[in-house]
Amino acid sequence: MRDTDIDRALTVWQPKTHQQLNGEDARQIVENITGFFDILLEWESAELNSTASVSEYESSDTVRYVSKKGD
Repeated sequence: MRDTDIDRALTVWQPKTHQQLNGEDARQIVENITGFFDILLEWESAELNSTASVSEYESSDTVRYVSKKGD
């Protein structure tokens, strides 16, 4: 984590609280926000992979069904 990340967190979040934030508070904020977005990306990736698997299954199932019906 860079010092600029901590400085930016202090700049953004200090006006939103009545408590004085310090460098450790800012570091935790950055880590928590980073972790939150990492989880969102992980969920999105899992959802896309799941959707792709279902689509591939449905596509191959449809092709088999059409070919059997044509017999």
